[in-house]
Amino acid sequence: MAKKIILLNISKSSAEIDWILPVLEELSKKYRIFTLFQNSKSFETLNKDEILFKLWKRISPNYAIDNEYDKLVRYCSKKFLNSFSLKNYFKKKNLNLSDIKTVLSEFGTYCWIFDEVKKTTNKPTTIYFPTSSFIFGKGKEIFTIKFNLNSDYLLLCNRLDKFFWKKRIDENKIKIVGVPKYDTKWLERIKSNKIKKRKKIILFAYSSRFNTKFSDNKKLEKQFFEILRTLKKINNCKIIFKIHPRKNDPYYLKILKKFKNIDWEISSKNLLYLTNVCDIFLHDKFSSVIYEGLIRKKPTIEYWDINKKTNFSLGHDDLKLNKVAKNPVELEYLIKLGIKDPKNKIWIKQQAKFFLTLEKFNINSSKYTSKLIDNISK
Repeated sequence: MAKKIILLNISKSSAEIDWILPVLEELSKKYRIFTLFQNSKSFETLNKDEILFKLWKRISPNYAIDNEYDKLVRYCSKKFLNSFSLKNYFKKKNLNLSDIKTVLSEFGTYCWIFDEVKKTTNKPTTIYFPTSSFIFGKGKEIFTIKFNLNSDYLLLCNRLDKFFWKKRIDENKIKIVGVPKYDTKWLERIKSNKIKKRKKIILFAYSSRFNTKFSDNKKLEKQFFEILRTLKKINNCKIIFKIHPRKNDPYYLKILKKFKNIDWEISSKNLLYLTNVCDIFLHDKFSSVIYEGLIRKKPTIEYWDINKKTNFSLGHDDLKLNKVAKNPVELEYLIKLGIKDPKNKIWIKQQAKFFLTLEKFNINSSKYTSKLIDNISK
């Protein structure tokens, strides 16, 4: 008997695969994994991540990529002709709708397939999952919900996340599963023991928010200049930039190229791989990447925020996991401390707090999550 299918929907980038991939590996023992990319750009970002791409290709050898023509046909058939058929759509991807047991999609992007699935008989189970290990904070004031989740279930990393997401979906549909990509065996696979380093490595996870609707370019430029001037003072170091897959306005390169005396490179390698090889990990406030540094037990430093007001205190603020450099002077001090004394009590305390926040299971998170998906899909 042919295996039933787990369909993975990817909307924007390879970041949507990172969290779920260890779970898919477990599910692939029982199901056939098929990946559907909603555009070619999302596939290209995965292709650039060598480690993730090889792991994904072995787990999901079957995949399809929607192009602009596919989208136009779908839009017209729904909008003007009222003749869209999900069954025919999947048939063109060499998929039988009746063979699809579960559809998985990342929770940060609306999944149109979920709405169409609801119209079918014997419909597959629909599940949203996280992009990352981000822990959501509690709101400081009442906020408006702009969208509700249209899925049967929602997977979350931490029970602290419920406050944020229960306003978007029935709390009974929320399942806490931990962080599969932080399972020890998976972390071991995304690393290299053959790295030879001539210099200390500072990994800088940078979100280039220039020229966005709410950005203040002058403040962002000033901040970036100040950080680069600080890094220039650190002797015998190499700076590796890991740019956010979506917040990546190229204006930052114009500034970076002015610092010719800094040894730097921009990497497309997997972030968990890079955190394994770095000595210092530098990140901003509004990102989940802090947890990638902490799971690798590296001195992890958050640089100052230029936005003084926000409606949310983030999870790492509430849990006091972040070590914040409030200005360039503090940043220089903390970087030098991390290089000179990576076992300092500041970092040990930071890491200990983080490991206490991780959801733990009798079996690892990947197996726990795969068994949960298998059970709720029956």
